[in-house]
Amino acid sequence: MNGAYIQFNLLLGLGKTLDCWCADITETQDFISGIQSWNSLQALLKCVGREITPCFTALFLLGYVGFFAALAGSFALLLDDGLDVWKTSIYEWSLLPLLYLFYLSTCLCAKGASLSERCRQIPAFVNQLNMFGEGADTDRQYLVRYISDSAAGFIVNGVTLSQAAFLKQMHFLAAVFSGISGVLLRRYF
Repeated sequence: MNGAYIQFNLLLGLGKTLDCWCADITETQDFISGIQSWNSLQALLKCVGREITPCFTALFLLGYVGFFAALAGSFALLLDDGLDVWKTSIYEWSLLPLLYLFYLSTCLCAKGASLSERCRQIPAFVNQLNMFGEGADTDRQYLVRYISDSAAGFIVNGVTLSQAAFLKQMHFLAAVFSGISGVLLRRYF
């Protein structure tokens, strides 16, 4: 849980760094130096992603394994014919840490996908800036193209986390949970 807390705060810090970069570009409108600072920011994103990949992956996998273990245990307990209220409640309460670990890994994955989405929206932000001076439009368009071609984001194991992938996972989990709920409802009603 400490690892999740550290990673979550690290991702929050990276989000604030992106906000500071946008504020600096808005204030100075120096698009040529924006290219250099974007290279530094992109390198920071890649370095952080590369360094926390093992812990991020382990937390993500343990969260899902814990969720499916809790779901399978609850499902097996609820299908048992000799259902005792105390036994069921004690067993279910013991599964709460696994569900909390799943919650932490899901929040962490959502935050990483949000960071990638922010990076994807920055070219549109830079494109909407008002221009000051001669040649600013050409420099701005070059920076916009440079940022969009860099395809920056939060990368884990060589894969950029995206909100679409995160929503696909949530859809899969909702489908599994719906199927199990349907089986339990048919059994008891």
